[in-house]
Amino acid sequence: MYLENVIQLIVGLVFSWFVLSTATVQIQEWIASHLHWRADELEHAIQRMLNDRGLTKLLYDHPIIRSLSESGYRPSYIPSKQFSTVLMTIIQSAGKESTLLIHGLYSLQEKLTSIKPLEKRKRAQADLDRIFELARLSGSTDGGKAIDNLILATLEKEIKDFGDRYEEVKDAIQSIRQKASTDREQIEGLSNSFPNLDEKSGSLKTLLTGTLALGVINPGLRLALNTLLIGVDKPELKAEDSLALLQANIETWFNDSMDRLSGWYKRKAQLAAFLIGLIGAMILNVDTIQLASQLWREPALREAINSHVELVLQEYSDGNTGVSDPISAIEFVQQQYLGLPIGWDINAVKLLPTETCSFVPGPGQVFGFNWNNECRRPFGAETSTNGWFWLLAKAAGLLMTASACAQGSSFWFDMLMKIVNVRSAGIKPV
Repeated sequence: MYLENVIQLIVGLVFSWFVLSTATVQIQEWIASHLHWRADELEHAIQRMLNDRGLTKLLYDHPIIRSLSESGYRPSYIPSKQFSTVLMTIIQSAGKESTLLIHGLYSLQEKLTSIKPLEKRKRAQADLDRIFELARLSGSTDGGKAIDNLILATLEKEIKDFGDRYEEVKDAIQSIRQKASTDREQIEGLSNSFPNLDEKSGSLKTLLTGTLALGVINPGLRLALNTLLIGVDKPELKAEDSLALLQANIETWFNDSMDRLSGWYKRKAQLAAFLIGLIGAMILNVDTIQLASQLWREPALREAINSHVELVLQEYSDGNTGVSDPISAIEFVQQQYLGLPIGWDINAVKLLPTETCSFVPGPGQVFGFNWNNECRRPFGAETSTNGWFWLLAKAAGLLMTASACAQGSSFWFDMLMKIVNVRSAGIKPV
């Protein structure tokens, strides 16, 4: 009988943590969705991988990446296949003059703030967007053809005219054009000194040239690129096999980075769940110590909670919690706490003529605090309770609840299922 009471108490506590953590997780997901946590962290992780803000923007501006987000915002998830495909496209076009120019143009975005007034700045942004589109068109074509040379010439003229039109960024435009020319000369020098480059097949030669170019544009990425190219230029490999090997290396690199991001995001999510759970516990007064005491003292309450558990678990398994936003999350908590002591209940205390209201116990003193000339005491506190001890116990109970919320609803759901299954199994017949 005593063991049964203990099991019922444990079920009641775990059920309480499960209910509050379910609401906590939904509130956290709602916040993460509205603040674009996943999209932001993914972009930061990719920027750390590529070690360059402009290169990251170039990747995100690719149609394949832009198509991953229906809302037009940055995607919160990028498959490794799409990432490797886009990055290989960037590598193969990195040696083109249009790519060198577009990489410099990304640094121009921040300098547009110097253009006044606002209407002129908006026109400048629209003109720059048009130049970006022209640069992407030039970068997506094969060089050497007449039409491609015409597009490149048009691009260079548009960039020069942009600097002439907006004096505030004219010097920056000149620096971008000069750096593109310098990088181009350096890339040509490295390509000429690369052993047996002219003997490589067309696609592999373009790939190796692009790698050299990307190393010039972004020196911080050079070590990672060299690692990705290990084994790619083996003589016995066909061109398509070399490209497949590089793509596989890029996917492995991306997946490893995403594994680290997942671990970091999980820790961030747990911290957010702890803070949300703590705020929720404080607002609703979900005190684990008080809950345990109440459940132990009232067998009828334990039985009511235990009989309600399996129904709630079934609804959770079917995804019918009805929790989708902060308001519904709070309503869910209030609906599931059947008679449990949640919520703040401050009772007025009637004092005898010889008694006084005090936070510290002593002869003739009743625990409470004065409010509007009345002595008030929180529900569950004893008359002789020491106020400081009560505060510490309350803080400990709320922190225990918040810590339970940080574990997540799935953890407590699995735990609750195991306890319920063990209790339902009972003692095996001999």
